[in-house]
Amino acid sequence: MPPRRRPKRRRYLWLFLPLLLIALPFGLYGWLQSDSGQAAVRTVNTLAAADGMGNRSLMEEGAEQVQQGPPAPRRLATLIAALGSDFDGDVGIAVRSVEKGWVAAHKAERLYPQQSVSKLWVAMTLLDRVDAGDISLDDPVTLTQADLTIFHQPVRKRIGSGSYTTDIADLLSLAMTRSDNTANDALFRRVGGQSGVQAFLAEQDIQGVRISPGEKLLQMAIAGMEWDNRYSTGRTFWRERDRAVQTQARAFTRRLSV
Repeated sequence: MPPRRRPKRRRYLWLFLPLLLIALPFGLYGWLQSDSGQAAVRTVNTLAAADGMGNRSLMEEGAEQVQQGPPAPRRLATLIAALGSDFDGDVGIAVRSVEKGWVAAHKAERLYPQQSVSKLWVAMTLLDRVDAGDISLDDPVTLTQADLTIFHQPVRKRIGSGSYTTDIADLLSLAMTRSDNTANDALFRRVGGQSGVQAFLAEQDIQGVRISPGEKLLQMAIAGMEWDNRYSTGRTFWRERDRAVQTQARAFTRRLSV
């Protein structure tokens, strides 16, 4: 059997460079807010520490990166600071000049869960593997109800009560054009999960990004809950999350009254 032809590397990867240039300032330095604020930040650092990513705080690492380079234009820096200060919540904002290297930021030293920005890293890792000939966009994939995740997942209708067989290209399209969490999670597993994507980022010298262990574990860690397959359908997750928040609030109130 003749050896499998290896396509020219990075042929597909270059297609994502414009999107990368748009996402990097926010994905690397902004890490826009999550609903859980400080709890989410602690979750990210805990996950990173558990994976043996070193003893240095990710916040310290992020702060060092923001401080690198020349100062940002004063007018823009003032505007960014005002936008962040006036926002009724916890948010990180950052704008980086790709050409000059300056960063105008508000709370950019903090790390937030990337949420759907992380789909970019999964797609880039996948296309790099396609360029290497390790994965084909035509490779078949079968999804079942056990593969369902949470929040936005249009592929759930295709799976229905049984299964759905498609290919890598279809899942990539769903993940990148419809932000399908289940499609992205399937691609995430295909490229080796957390370690596979993190290795690709290291190879490309993309610093300051830490990959979570998957959609289910990340969202459960943020909410302080344990995964249950019932959360993949209907409004079960939202009801249970609200109940958990109320339980935590009552426990906190009791501690204050002691």
